[in-house]
Amino acid sequence: MKNKAGKERGLVKKLRRWFRPRFREKIGKTNYWRLRNLFGLKPRNPFEEAWRKDDSGEIKKHYRHNLEIVLESVENLVREVDGKIIITADHGEGFGRDDLWGHPRGKNYDFLRTVPWLVIE
Repeated sequence: MKNKAGKERGLVKKLRRWFRPRFREKIGKTNYWRLRNLFGLKPRNPFEEAWRKDDSGEIKKHYRHNLEIVLESVENLVREVDGKIIITADHGEGFGRDDLWGHPRGKNYDFLRTVPWLVIE
């Protein structure tokens, strides 16, 4: 239910926030996206949008752009710090491979467990 301003009321909003992630986890992210698409709902994030287009290229483009920004900062850091610098991440990404988007928990895939890293001497 919504109030006069069109905003969800407290209990409904709380129930929806509680239910959505549990439902999504139970049926899987791509099945959740299939249902959202079936009901004509707009994508909630860039991963869902890329999945609908069956195109991971747009997501990879944004990741690449983000990496370029980070590497500019690393370049500044290298000038300021003496010694070895190690740059790493906490996980890999699915990018649609084996129908996985993002980095879902509990999936035992090398491409998710392989951690990107760079050593600068």
